[in-house]
Order: sequence, then C-alpha cells, then structure tokens
Amino acid sequence: MSADLLRRAADRIEALAKGASPAPWVWTWREDWGCGEWHTVTSSATDFDVAAGGYEGGGVEREEDAKWIAILGPQIAGPLAAWLRGEATQHMAETFQPHGATVEYAGPALAVARAILEGAPE
Repeated sequence: MSADLLRRAADRIEALAKGASPAPWVWTWREDWGCGEWHTVTSSATDFDVAAGGYEGGGVEREEDAKWIAILGPQIAGPLAAWLRGEATQHMAETFQPHGATVEYAGPALAVARAILEGAPE
C-alpha cells in the first residue's frame, strides 16, 4: 500500500538524519596551492567536513554535486518526513471506500518515497 511506503520513507529519512553530522550543511569552495579547487560540504555545527573532494580524488569532485549534497542535508529531514506522513494521511482519507476498494496514490510524494527507499536501503 502506498501510504505504508510513504510512512516507511519518512521513518528512513529521519533515521538517516539522526545519524548524520549535525545540520546545517553548507557548501564551500577552497583553492589549494598546487592541488586545484576543492568542493566541500561541511557541518556548520561542528565544522566537520561531511564530504570533500579535490586533487586526491574521492569525495565530491563537482561543484553542483557538493551544493546538491549540502541542500539535502539533515536540515530537511523533519519537513520532508512531515510532508510524506501528511501525504500518507491524506491518501488514506481520500481512498477510503465503504466496500473495501482502494485507490493507489501516484503523486509526487510516492516518487520521493521510492527514491529515498531505493537510494538508502536499510
């Protein structure tokens, strides 16, 4: 049932955020002598690099990727989980049928929930 999928994704995103470095995450650009440019995602609360990249490889090589990671940090977990749960509740209210028939939800929240569960399996 799609409402269950939405709730599972909300639970998963909150669990991942709880174990992640504290929010907010921010993108920074650094230039190092002889090493080129570095794109980092840092937890502002701890000044700890969440993801870094540069000359040595690994981490984040592209500026757009680093910015994407930063905006999708744990700071959005609460609002995203609330939206998914709200969609699940609304789906249950809208699909209740007196004769037991159900209508599957196919909105954007379901696509987000599937991406969360497929991209970050337990």
